[in-house]
Amino acid sequence: MSALAASCKAVNPRTRLVVINNPQNPCGKVWSRNDLAFIAGLCEKHDAYVLGEAIARLERWRG
Repeated sequence: MSALAASCKAVNPRTRLVVINNPQNPCGKVWSRNDLAFIAGLCEKHDAYVLGEAIARLERWRG
C-alpha cells in the first residue's frame, strides 16, 4: 500500500490533524504537488488541519 493510500484510509470524520513530513523521513519520499493537493482536499472534506514539516536545508550523508 502506498503512503498516500494509507493516509487516505487513516483520515475520517474524527480526524482533526494530519502531520506531513516533506521529504518524508526516514525514506526521503518527496510528496508531489498533486499528492499534497489531494491530502489537502481530504482534510478539507473532513474539516481537519494539516501541519506541514519541511526540511530547512539539504543534508548530504556519505556512504
